[in-house]
Amino acid sequence: MVKSLYQPRIYYARVRTFLEEFKGPTVKEVISGHKIRACAASTVRLGILGRERLHYWKLLTWVTFRKFHLLPTAISLTIMGYHFRKISSDIYRK
Repeated sequence: MVKSLYQPRIYYARVRTFLEEFKGPTVKEVISGHKIRACAASTVRLGILGRERLHYWKLLTWVTFRKFHLLPTAISLTIMGYHFRKISSDIYRK
């Protein structure tokens, strides 16, 4: 069950559903160097090298045109999904 929860197609669909309903923070977020590096790393690992790249770009394109203010949240959630996939695959590989 855990493995299927974090399959890219299923996980990214849940993220999009969440973002459709989420209003977002009312305070402007400060973009730090750390966040820029995380965005760049996620773009390479998930958007170029990752098996989920199609889902990654579909989500980021949707967020860019529909809820741009949630772009940092969307990127954070894609990184978390990658982390959860790695952990769950490591656990079930043993």
